[in-house]
Amino acid sequence: MSCESKKWAPSRIRGEKLRRYLTHVYRAAFRECDYFLGPHDGRIVSALLLARRDEHVSRTMLGDLGVKTIGEVSTNDA
Repeated sequence: MSCESKKWAPSRIRGEKLRRYLTHVYRAAFRECDYFLGPHDGRIVSALLLARRDEHVSRTMLGDLGVKTIGEVSTNDA
């Protein structure tokens, strides 16, 4: 038995709901990597995906706090 999907409203997705959704998406991506690449190579690719995600999150958080990082180019410094 199928049911009608809920109304899609991405602008209303916030906080905990977004975190749970992204966790679900990443877990599905990791399973697919394991399936297509095998357990060893799939987990290496999964670890690289997590590292890239965490790097982006860290950079975003530091930027929000106004912290300048090495290699950051600002047009106001010139």
